[in-house]
Amino acid sequence: MFFTITVATYNRSNLLRRCLNSIKKQTFSDYEVIILDDCSSDDTASVVQEYTSDKRFRYIRFEKNLGFANRTFYEAQKKGYFNGKYIFECADDDFLNEEYFLENVYANIKDEKAEVVLFDIGWCYFDDIVIKWNIDALPKLFSYKDLKEKEKSIIVTKMRNILKKEWIERYDFFNEEAQGCKDVYFEYSNELIFQYARLSYVPHITYVGGVSPNARAKYLDLYQWIVTMGMYFDGAKKEKLIWQKLHDIFTSQAVCQNALVNWHGKEVADVLYSLVGKEKYSKYLRDIAQIYSECFQDELNREYDRFNKMLLNEEETLRVIENSNSFVVYSDGFMSQYVKEYLIRKKKHVLFVADDYKEGFLGFQDIVARKQEIDAVFIATSNITYIRDMLFKLSVINSEVNILSLILRDDTWKIP
Repeated sequence: MFFTITVATYNRSNLLRRCLNSIKKQTFSDYEVIILDDCSSDDTASVVQEYTSDKRFRYIRFEKNLGFANRTFYEAQKKGYFNGKYIFECADDDFLNEEYFLENVYANIKDEKAEVVLFDIGWCYFDDIVIKWNIDALPKLFSYKDLKEKEKSIIVTKMRNILKKEWIERYDFFNEEAQGCKDVYFEYSNELIFQYARLSYVPHITYVGGVSPNARAKYLDLYQWIVTMGMYFDGAKKEKLIWQKLHDIFTSQAVCQNALVNWHGKEVADVLYSLVGKEKYSKYLRDIAQIYSECFQDELNREYDRFNKMLLNEEETLRVIENSNSFVVYSDGFMSQYVKEYLIRKKKHVLFVADDYKEGFLGFQDIVARKQEIDAVFIATSNITYIRDMLFKLSVINSEVNILSLILRDDTWKIP
């Protein structure tokens, strides 16, 4: 078996079918698919039955909800479910854009003998796919240390990878203590892998990410966030490069940014580590996390509920796009290019891209000043903290201008 493809899923049977179909139609056939169901309550099990007649597809349902995709992956890894030489973790709301995706990756591995194979990320907003390939930005075969900073940034923010199973097992990248937030966890793992692995880049294939309104609520477990990020701090002591990465994470952004909370994690973890030492750090960190959770969890849930109600759902978003002509793309980074191209495909007029932090861009004040020209402002980020801040700023004109974003209102969300 050459590839093991894991698909973690939870209550997204409609999107899961799209993901599995994109795998089943691959021209390369030497793979297995392990569907990791995190205790879904919808019709996921019946949907999966459409695929398990093919012996390459296996269904594993966990009896207890583990809460995070990387936890289901780790449990499956511990139980020895992976038979492939290379491991590819695929989310249930994402899919492979080309039928020759796996075939091209296989050919690259055979030619270049790479341990880590990288490829581009596309973006799917409803049924429209936008792709930006990085063909000119990366060499075909390379080592991480030889890359420029811009190229390193491309790897972290705009690419996905397939890992050699041997590397995962040798370095224990999915160690149990560090579970809890997939986005940060994979950056952490990649910082380890990239220092030693033989890397290659496969052009002209795309892993496409989708929009899922119910993907956010799992980040509202304040205790889990604090323990997870605090344990990264602990592990970072062993590797200088990892420590620097974690230092940047702790100081430059809210540790709990997806949960709308900043608990000053770097400062707390740093002081705690110096006071109690490595032996007691883990225990005391959990004590502190419990205190934070008891004091602030209810407030966090209320704040999230308020934020969720400010968003548009799928039907409302599509209606705004259809009925609006002149747009401003309000950006915090690279996603603006995807949103701008998406709107142009829809034959919409993009007046300008606004960015409050980059020199040479128009910003919030320009949006307010030109509101009479604007039908809608499209917030081009999936970062909840930024969207929340932008929504509050734009509230001064939301009675005159439509506001939409890359994430959708979760109509299933209720305060626990």
